[in-house]
Amino acid sequence: MKIVLTFHQPSSVTSSVKCSLTSEAELGHLVVAKANRIEVSSITAEGLRHESTLEVWGRVISMKAVPTEDPSASNLLVLLDHPHPKLLLLSYSNTLGTYALETIWSSDLYDRHARHSEFFTDIVTSAFGEVAVVSCYINKLKVVCFGNGRVTSDFDVILPELNLLSLAFMETSSEIYTLAILHIDHLLRVQILARDLDVGAQELSPAPSVYLQRAILPQNSFPDTDTPLALVPVPSFSLHPSENADEQSARCLGGVLVLGGRKIIFVEAATLDEQKSEKGKEKRQQQRKSSASERTQRQAKQKDKEREARHVKSRAKVQWPWSEVAAWCPADDDGRRFFVGDIFGRLGLLTITDLPELILLPVGEISAPTTMSYLSSQILFVGSHTGDSQIVQIHATPHSGLDRDTLSIPDNISTVPPTALGQDQRISPSLYDEDVGMEGVEDQRKGKGGKVVALKGTYLEVLEQFHNLAPIHDAVMADTEESGQPQIVTCSGGANTGTLNIVRTGADFHELAVLRDVPNVAKIFPIRNSFEAEIDTHILLSTLHESHVLSIDGRDTLMRIDPESTALITDQPTFALANIPRRVQRVSSTGSISAYSDSAYIVQVTPNCVNLVEYDATVRAYNRVGERWTPDQGSTRHGCEIVAASLNASQFIVALRGGTLVYLNLGFNGQLSVVKSREFPGQEISAINCTPFDPTKMFSSYIALSFWDSNDVQIISLKDGNLDIHCISPPLPALPCSIVLHNFGTGANTKHADFRPSVVVGLADGSVATMSLQDNQLRDLKLFMLGAMPVSLSTTEVDGKRTVFASGSRAAVFYWEKQRIKQSSVMAKDVKIGTSLNAAQFRTCLVLATSTSLHIGQIRGIDKMQVRSIPLGLENPQRIAYHPGYNVFGVTSLDVVPHPIGATNLRTSSFSLIDGITFAQLNQYNCLDEDITAVKSLSNSGIPSSAAFCIGTMHVKPGEHEPSRGHLMLFEIAGAKRDLILIASETTDGCVCAIDTVKGMIAAAVNTAVDLYCVIQEDNSTKLSRVARWNHNYFVMSLVAKDDRLLVGDGISSVSVLQVKGHELVSLARDYAPLWPQTIESAKNNGVIGSNVDCNLFTFIIQEAEGRKRLERNGHFHLGDVVTKFIPGGLNVQDTHESHSNTFEPEHIFFTSSGRIGVVMHVNDEVALDLTALQRNMAGAITGPGDVNHTKWRTPSNARGGSDAEPSFGFLDGDFLEQFLVHPDPDKLLKGKNRAERIRVEREKVNEMLEKLPSLH
Repeated sequence: MKIVLTFHQPSSVTSSVKCSLTSEAELGHLVVAKANRIEVSSITAEGLRHESTLEVWGRVISMKAVPTEDPSASNLLVLLDHPHPKLLLLSYSNTLGTYALETIWSSDLYDRHARHSEFFTDIVTSAFGEVAVVSCYINKLKVVCFGNGRVTSDFDVILPELNLLSLAFMETSSEIYTLAILHIDHLLRVQILARDLDVGAQELSPAPSVYLQRAILPQNSFPDTDTPLALVPVPSFSLHPSENADEQSARCLGGVLVLGGRKIIFVEAATLDEQKSEKGKEKRQQQRKSSASERTQRQAKQKDKEREARHVKSRAKVQWPWSEVAAWCPADDDGRRFFVGDIFGRLGLLTITDLPELILLPVGEISAPTTMSYLSSQILFVGSHTGDSQIVQIHATPHSGLDRDTLSIPDNISTVPPTALGQDQRISPSLYDEDVGMEGVEDQRKGKGGKVVALKGTYLEVLEQFHNLAPIHDAVMADTEESGQPQIVTCSGGANTGTLNIVRTGADFHELAVLRDVPNVAKIFPIRNSFEAEIDTHILLSTLHESHVLSIDGRDTLMRIDPESTALITDQPTFALANIPRRVQRVSSTGSISAYSDSAYIVQVTPNCVNLVEYDATVRAYNRVGERWTPDQGSTRHGCEIVAASLNASQFIVALRGGTLVYLNLGFNGQLSVVKSREFPGQEISAINCTPFDPTKMFSSYIALSFWDSNDVQIISLKDGNLDIHCISPPLPALPCSIVLHNFGTGANTKHADFRPSVVVGLADGSVATMSLQDNQLRDLKLFMLGAMPVSLSTTEVDGKRTVFASGSRAAVFYWEKQRIKQSSVMAKDVKIGTSLNAAQFRTCLVLATSTSLHIGQIRGIDKMQVRSIPLGLENPQRIAYHPGYNVFGVTSLDVVPHPIGATNLRTSSFSLIDGITFAQLNQYNCLDEDITAVKSLSNSGIPSSAAFCIGTMHVKPGEHEPSRGHLMLFEIAGAKRDLILIASETTDGCVCAIDTVKGMIAAAVNTAVDLYCVIQEDNSTKLSRVARWNHNYFVMSLVAKDDRLLVGDGISSVSVLQVKGHELVSLARDYAPLWPQTIESAKNNGVIGSNVDCNLFTFIIQEAEGRKRLERNGHFHLGDVVTKFIPGGLNVQDTHESHSNTFEPEHIFFTSSGRIGVVMHVNDEVALDLTALQRNMAGAITGPGDVNHTKWRTPSNARGGSDAEPSFGFLDGDFLEQFLVHPDPDKLLKGKNRAERIRVEREKVNEMLEKLPSLH
């Protein structure tokens, strides 16, 4: 049994809406739809503020705002994509003081017998949102009517146009709605027409509407039917006044803009006279058709053909100088200004003037948009699938790049300068501050040709970006810094936003300052001028032999204080140091009481003494106070030394050699005195801590200590002053070398619900143990691995949370979240020790010591994914491999060139060598006439060659249905500059789709075959020789080697397993089902895991029956996302390990086209049945938005939907199971609906199992 968990949610944006979901929102809300969720953010003057997220069991494809009974608020109409198309009506409701999206209506659109809409799956709404039309199947539309915030009716209508490209509601004066329709007719022509929608009669008119003339779009302006086209509704508006204009001609009745061709055209609605004339023509035509004369009928048919073939008469048009239109949105409420972006992120502002005339102004470059929403005040949201989503501001004047064109415009498109725009027409609300118009109107044929304005500089500024990993084409895991914490590198993006993303889990250390040449620091102590001061002014650094005092004199200056001028001991190491208050006696009505007042006292503990000094701010010096306390005071053991110490505001605990524990404090006379001591005969104390659980207290009730000869921790009570043993921990796996008493919660004592007293122990084997102190016992032992080096601990605050910082082989932060202690790795290398620092120049920072230097900075984003992006622009990375020997990545890319619509799509392919640390390009190999399709690192491959990488290519000749030629190439890396040298090349019989190495040979998937190549070294040259071939019926798209086997996934059928025997390929087992696999990977026990184009996961295992081996499917699960890559292993090296055997074992990381990163884990058989039963019970009690059943949602699906006869099996939904931890009635889930469903496992044990999941993803 396997369990599927999501590490990083899909980040590709599919739709966005700017609206007001509540009447309280002053500036409204931005609602963003991603593949599996909807996010609501309020728009504020400071920016976006996230409010809520709704997880959706389905793929969100479109979203529109519809009215409620409150005119100042809206609901959301959401469309889910195939194979489970569904409509959801969502309301933003306040529940228990928190706003959240709730489903108030839903409709299942699934039709098993209908064909999916090929070009247009979307929602369009009328001008005021009272009617919505949904297209998701050919030949039919779903119509939904709204009233008072509810659905009043919904019905289906027949749409005669099969190949629908776009829809739009047109503004009409009648009560009947009119739909503008763009489609491809039976002659492959793009045709525009309109049909009337009668909501009362619930039908779409069988005859085209006279409101818009039926016409063909010119092929020279719209040359490619594969290019997405869009209809944009335009409301009626007043025209520019002229002397001879009558009332009717002085107003434009509106119409539609057609986007997506070489030209943008404005098709105006028919006037009343034209409508009357068209009705007369239609009436006469019907009479001809019904005539008894065959000649008259033939003439009528001929007339119909002529009318269908007539070309559109546009009222205005303008050339579109860039690539295919990807998204558009209104730029104001008038409906005459629109932002239009192409697939390469080139943004233009389109304006319809009062002539009417179309004016197109370039604005700048953004991420390639899938959706845009105008927020307010020239602020635009850009949602993207291939790049980061953005918040951009449009400026009235150029923001940057004044010497460059705003956007490149082809030479064959005529442009005008801004000065050609006159002063009597409105152009832009942001690029121009006043209304402008047109000079030489008559010379431009009344503006019908439109204008493209040539501008300099970019008019937009990116205010905020949101990381997007989609689409992930390929990925690799590598530990390039040898830190023990591997990172994921993805090939992401497309168009103008090709990107390499470096993804790591854990917290980021933002470095602010570095002090170099400070070796061997073992401990760090910040010092304040007084106990109550908030600012640290000095730092004491202790090595194993001495101490150094540094003064923080500025952001760039740390001054070392002369040892001769300070009373702080510097010729010995320092075990502990702290600012302390002065102890005083105060007289009250009940007598004198002990109190504390602010002081400049500092206590320092060294091997020989406890030193008390006072800081004199006047002369900026530390002066000695009283007599030092030494271990031989009051002791018969002269020469005994201190081996460990811990301090708080009033208690000074020191450990002496020989196992003596001494408790000191500061008397009223300012002298150090012994309060109590205790002997531990025959034992040596290794670590000690007396930090109070309540940070507001001056004292602690407990001491934690450990010994060198035992693997446990003892808690000593200070409540009665006898230093009695309070409790002892369970045995630990190694010797404790560092201890911290820490309250992870905000409560001060047991009366508070958020009181989390814990003991954190750093062990000598590189692990960290955490235990909670409950009911006078140490419980809930958990172990976290940080490598193999001993771990040191300190307390700090990160992101407002009280945390423990641990450093060993790796650094990590421990904190409390979701009712448990969690670990977050810190991206800092070679850290020996760390502690908090709050200096005037470095507020709320951390100072870290490495083996040679001191680093000051801030830890940010604990338990978050850290993404570092390497933008490549038009260079789109496709495949990646890592070579650890040279610490380089081999990356194949497609270098695309933006092209106008209808022009040849020019692109080249390249193979680049990328440095593993700096990610700088070291070298590049360019393929001019071939595409690079595969890359494989030859590290540890057993191939007898110096080759480091192998790449595969393909060459497609014009007119070929499949590639007939390709190459297999070997590259070596030579010299200090790591030059890339081609050492061997072999021609193949087609496209090299995949490469792997097996038994010292190279296996290549070439078209429908798998070829096996030997690498031959002879005469100082390297050659590739094909030694075996296995033929298949379909293109082989995936190839994975495991031991002596090859796993083969073809593009249509299913999976095969081959065995390499010498120089032969032998078919071992095969599945014959039509699975359409997308990618595969080897699994444990000689199994196979993979995904297919229908967004399903599957697993196979080899079974043998009657002497014959076959592949048996033992897992099938609907993920709802297209997986593009599997990587064996887990996300974290330091996965949580508890004292008993692991329940979950990470097996694979997977990546999807929507930017999701997930984990597949193996579940122990002991708990698999219980978790399966729990998932069944939860599915019966919890439904998704729109009453989607979880079991049905996870049922494997194909293009025709899912089957009730084959539910998911072999997989558990880990994200769904985690909801048990926050469910208001978990006992109900354990009971089930009847006795047969009752789970006989205690809730605490179920919690314990499920609490492990979040730490593993």
